[in-house]
Amino acid sequence: MAAKLTLLPDGSVPREAVLAMLAEARHALHQLSIGRSVVSTQHSSTGGGMGTTFTQADRKWLAETYIPDLERQAGVAVLRRRRAIGVRFG
Repeated sequence: MAAKLTLLPDGSVPREAVLAMLAEARHALHQLSIGRSVVSTQHSSTGGGMGTTFTQADRKWLAETYIPDLERQAGVAVLRRRRAIGVRFG
């Protein structure tokens, strides 16, 4: 039987579990970026009972939605580079 994730009294996921999911998502994105076509993970935060499979089609979603959302939940400050703004003086 799969282990269930224990939620906090307010219904949120414990920070340690979010950090574990974040590490797994970053690893999956890296593997997809270097050419793996499919990456499967087993969530260590749930005792290995739950898993997720990511494909090349998930790369953009991982990078732009899922990972930033997990970073916000975990309170991890990640600075994103913005495009330089052209400024002229004179």
